[in-house]
Amino acid sequence: SGVAFTGWTDNFASSGTAPADGIICAKSKSNTIVSITTSGVERVYTAKRDKYGQGCTSITCPVKKGETYSVSGATYIRFMKIGN
Repeated sequence: SGVAFTGWTDNFASSGTAPADGIICAKSKSNTIVSITTSGVERVYTAKRDKYGQGCTSITCPVKKGETYSVSGATYIRFMKIGN
């Protein structure tokens, strides 16, 4: 029972259709807002750091196979495939 992690996709596109059930993992550009939308709904969002907290943030969002997604403000995006 349970769900199995089955692999990574590096250099995942910033928008498209999810190839499998999984988790989108993104790292922000320095001091930038990151937002992940699935099926046209903003699901997760990080505020940019204030002037005393310069740097990057990370964010994750689950997505279902065949669901449309869009990631903005990320310096890299990876996809963590779950299941078959």
